[in-house]
Amino acid sequence: MKPLNPIGVILVLSLTLLLIFDFFPNLSFATATLNNILLLTIVLLVLIANLFKSNSDYRRNYFTVLLVNTYFLFFIALLTILGGESNVGISLDSIFIWIFFLYSFYKWRKSKLNNHV
Repeated sequence: MKPLNPIGVILVLSLTLLLIFDFFPNLSFATATLNNILLLTIVLLVLIANLFKSNSDYRRNYFTVLLVNTYFLFFIALLTILGGESNVGISLDSIFIWIFFLYSFYKWRKSKLNNHV
């Protein structure tokens, strides 16, 4: 098993914090400055990750993408259960979230079938 990718971990943590701030904007530490810093961090890390990633890495990472997407689905459900409501309209009722999740599942399944042929 591959060790955790530090860039990926920071991206997931940053997105998790942004979701918390979106669902619960009245938290004392949820400031606009912190949100901007997190957004900038995400943009920079995505750019850095894409600069150093080879094409062969993408096929191996479909499972990781599926796992992260599943994490965010459950996390959105948890935030909703805890009484949060997204300011930007992120919810499990959104068709775009489900399309994105199903697409990542399809890509993972397709890569898994291609590896066994």
